[in-house]
Amino acid sequence: MNQEPLRARPSDSAWSLGREGGSGAVWVLALIVAVGAFVPFWPALSNDFVNWDDDLYLTGHTQWRGLSWGHIRWMFTTTHGGPYQPLSWLSWAVDHAIWGMNPRGFHLTSMVLHAANAAVFFLIALALLERAAARTARSAVCAGAVIAALLFAAHPLRVESVAWATERRDVLSGLFYLLSVLAYLRWWSRAADQAAGRCRGWPGGAFVLFVLALFAKGMSVTLPVVLLVLDAYPLRRIRFATEPDTPWFTGDTRRAILEKVPFLVASLVIGAVAVWGVRTMGPFARTDLLLTQRLMTSCYAACFYISKSVWPVGLSPLYEFPLRMSLGEARFWGSVLVFAATCVLVYRWRRRLPGVAAAWVCYLVVLAPVSGLLQAGPQIAADRYTYLATLSLALLIGGAFAGMWAWAKVGRKQTALSAIAAAVTVCLAVLTWRQTLAWRDSMTLWQHAYRVNPDSWNAKRNLGIALAQEKRLDEAIALYRQAVEANPGDAKGHYNLGNALAQQGNGDAALKHYEQAVELDPGYADARLKLGVALGGRGRAAEALEHFEAAVQARPGWVEARVNLGTCLLQLGRTAEAIERYQEALRVRPASVLARVNLGHALHVNGKLREAEQAFREALRLNPASAEGHWGLARVLAEQGRTAEAAVEGHQALRLDPQRRDIRRWLEGLPPREE
Repeated sequence: MNQEPLRARPSDSAWSLGREGGSGAVWVLALIVAVGAFVPFWPALSNDFVNWDDDLYLTGHTQWRGLSWGHIRWMFTTTHGGPYQPLSWLSWAVDHAIWGMNPRGFHLTSMVLHAANAAVFFLIALALLERAAARTARSAVCAGAVIAALLFAAHPLRVESVAWATERRDVLSGLFYLLSVLAYLRWWSRAADQAAGRCRGWPGGAFVLFVLALFAKGMSVTLPVVLLVLDAYPLRRIRFATEPDTPWFTGDTRRAILEKVPFLVASLVIGAVAVWGVRTMGPFARTDLLLTQRLMTSCYAACFYISKSVWPVGLSPLYEFPLRMSLGEARFWGSVLVFAATCVLVYRWRRRLPGVAAAWVCYLVVLAPVSGLLQAGPQIAADRYTYLATLSLALLIGGAFAGMWAWAKVGRKQTALSAIAAAVTVCLAVLTWRQTLAWRDSMTLWQHAYRVNPDSWNAKRNLGIALAQEKRLDEAIALYRQAVEANPGDAKGHYNLGNALAQQGNGDAALKHYEQAVELDPGYADARLKLGVALGGRGRAAEALEHFEAAVQARPGWVEARVNLGTCLLQLGRTAEAIERYQEALRVRPASVLARVNLGHALHVNGKLREAEQAFREALRLNPASAEGHWGLARVLAEQGRTAEAAVEGHQALRLDPQRRDIRRWLEGLPPREE
């Protein structure tokens, strides 16, 4: 990479879109690429939300649903679910404002963002290929850029990022990431000193876009290093002095590195926030893995993504990390050997093939945060991790195609190349269409994952959840038991099995699995709550109290946990404390009908009839169909001697819940109305 730097050429249309002749054709090609990126994902418009984090972020969570200042402040201060992603929350909130909770709108937005990413990547590919192959015909460069963009956009590995509503953060951060690269390239072309080959000023626009990418997803932290690689090739701003008694870095190199300092600072800050957010959800990384195992996992992941890029079959939402990783497994040793050999070859040919070296380094750099060195989660790899990482590989293939196109010149050879490229693109698009169908709903998704890997305990557990949601409890319990047998240390597996057994009426067996879940994960708030409810239902309120308190401590904003804690205190006769807990729940969520109804009951027990009446009436204002609210108000009115009003409220409660025999008996014993 010690060649003389190529000076910026203002006439290069890739750098000056809209100002030079031929720019109209470039925009037409960008539109074609965008359409090619949009169409293969068409089935996603009929897809539903799934029980794979969509419930954690979207369907089972409400604090993001709004565009008020309070909602936006929450988005920029929360790490709910682990990652720090305020712009992703904001994009979901805009979708909700337009579509409500209709999944079609959420998927449409992701598809549009992906199509935009494909178009921007085409412009980047065109610019970089023109710089790398300055003497290649422009038609060949355009052809190579189109191929690179379509290989990226229409590949089945993109399905997880586009068709999964939760992974909006991939396509959104990807848009700002790519726009930042494009802004950097345009800044370089305009700021380059033609005589000295130096850049004046600072790429402020690229920095702002980079920060926006970080606010969408923390994985964008790698961009500063990617820009440095581009500075080395094809921009050739970074050069290393080879003559003796000369500074190792040239002046241009020092300037290029110093320009990236603000980028690196932003990366470190957002990266630290992201790590902190993940830590709040539990252990950041598996502690049972040796450094050797982590390195082997990283090599395996790097090779795995390339193999799936070449042969994209058997794709799954989850490639499960082995519970007990053996250093002697052939797939890991084989990956280490292939990875090492590739690195050696790339290094040896770095001067002859600088584009290959740059693409390989970019691939490894972008993949580094999710390579497995800090293994977190049940996956050893994930399709979504390739969204940005394989851009450089697609660009490398596009460059090779441009070279072959230029070599073929005009005639049958170019026609043959075009036919081959079209056939490959169509095949990828068809596979993408089929893979998108696998994300139709939770049942379809996990049936697909189970077919790909029948031994996956995660697939069994999640398929069991989907079956339980459809009230197919026998099938769900069978899968839960298989999952728990495969991984006895899975607290969520015991929790889900306990839920299904409780729905079947097998409370004793459910209680045992709740206890196992809490023993395995003492901070598991959901399991604590269910265990407390199970114990309270058996008259063991004192034991239940401990678990309700632990649930509140683990998740302070969980209103249901606070309400159950208040109810447990009420059972123990600690009425004043119960009232305080209900009031705390209402401070967290003033619109909670459950908390207001229970507060009314506690005030009633405490003899504060007027305050109890007010609590019940406020609950009914929030939800007029609350049978428990009408029933509580009826009893309070009766104690005040207002029997006519009490009868009206009692009959309304019975109408809303006809199975309540206690209400029916109470109405029969209600004194007649006094004249």
